[in-house]
Amino acid sequence: MKEALVKSYVVSEIVKSYYHRGQTPNLYYYQDKEQREIDVLLEEDGLLYPMVIKSKSNPNKDDIRHFEVIDKVLKVPRGCGAVLCRASSYLPLTKQDYLVPISYI
Repeated sequence: MKEALVKSYVVSEIVKSYYHRGQTPNLYYYQDKEQREIDVLLEEDGLLYPMVIKSKSNPNKDDIRHFEVIDKVLKVPRGCGAVLCRASSYLPLTKQDYLVPISYI
């Protein structure tokens, strides 16, 4: 239940930040029959920005393994990805993906 509350909070904060600027966000959720899941796909300027929301403070590369779906299945250009988590600071996870503290939202 804790994970669901964190996910709801993060998505609502993202939506509120867009509405505050007078914009409507293009947010999507992805899950397929192979149980590959991406919590938030944000579409802007023809790019998809994938985000996974975790309630833990030490995510790893395994948490972003489904980001490959964007290139292989959806075949849409991908922007930087994020793992929104309880990390203490903004850190790179890979060349294109980052750990972003939930408190930054």
